[in-house]
Formats: sequence, structure tokens, C-alpha cells
Amino acid sequence: MSTQHSEHHQRSRATHRRKRTWAKNSLVWMVGTVIAILAVIALFSSNTKTGNSKIPANQPAADFSNRPIPDFTPVAGEGPRIEVSQDTLDYGDVEYNVPVNAVFYVRNVGDEPLILEDTPQIEVVKGCCPPQVLVSSKTIPPGTESTISMTFSMHEGMDGFHEFRLYVRTNDPVQPVKELKVLSNWIPPA
Repeated sequence: MSTQHSEHHQRSRATHRRKRTWAKNSLVWMVGTVIAILAVIALFSSNTKTGNSKIPANQPAADFSNRPIPDFTPVAGEGPRIEVSQDTLDYGDVEYNVPVNAVFYVRNVGDEPLILEDTPQIEVVKGCCPPQVLVSSKTIPPGTESTISMTFSMHEGMDGFHEFRLYVRTNDPVQPVKELKVLSNWIPPA
């Protein structure tokens, strides 16, 4: 009887251990799922297509070439596809002589290399003094992103609203020209 009791006790402990392990694994899985969902929500909420919120003028300029996109899955169809973090960067009121570092994050969400056919053309819609446009990489492999950036500042006599439009020409068959805007309103120091 003691042998049967001992075997029953060992089986009972083993069953209890399996249940605890299953409970721990389930909890880890649930926590991981919640974290993944929150990360996706954060990614989509920060990736506004037509952002028109005010951006600090003196944010640091980012410059990287072909940084991998986390958890990349190409869009359906063949070819390169351009996607930009925001179409419009609005800096609102900016005091004279404060540098503005405008940075667009350009992604290739297609399945072939995205090629920027030349340096983006800049048009001054309102204001003056177009800045130089810098491209971190003209060839963007699938699943990576690069930057298009420009730094500029205005001084007394160059006050008021400024609007620059950039025309990015690519080999994307769906959207061969992507239009981007940079807005700012230059004011005297407070």
C-alpha cells in the first residue's frame, strides 16, 4: 500500500507541476500578446500619413541609410512602393535664427528596390530661400527606410509664413511622384 501511495503522490506532484508550467506559459503568452498589440498601436498612431501637428523646430536631424523596418511584410503586388512617415511637417511659429531640421522617413514597403530618380526638387510656394535637400540613400531595398532631410533658418526680414514642397520622383509604378510639404511661420524672438 505504501508503494501505491508513493506512486500516486508522485503522479499527483507531476500533474501539479505540469499545470503550473502550463499556467506560467499561458501567462507569458498573454503578456507577450498584449505587448505586441500595444507596439502595433503605437507604431500606427505615430505613423500618421498626413500629420499636421506642430513639430519642435530644433529637433535633431536624423540621417541614416537603409535602416531595416521592424516586422516587415511587403505589400501585395510586385514592384517598389514608397511610403512616407508624414506628408506634411508643420513647425508652426519659429523664432528667427532657430534651425529647423525637417526629416522625412521614406520606406520601401514593396518587394523590389525603390530608386529615387534624382534629388527631390523643391518648390517655394510661399516665403523665400529654399534649403538644400539631402537624401541618405537613393536606392532603398525592400523592407528598409532612409531619410530625406533639410535644415534651414530664417532671420529678420525673412519673417512670415513659408511653405516648401518637395517632389520625390521614384520608380514606384503606383505613385511615381510623391509630394511632401514643410510649413513654418517665422517670428521675432520673444
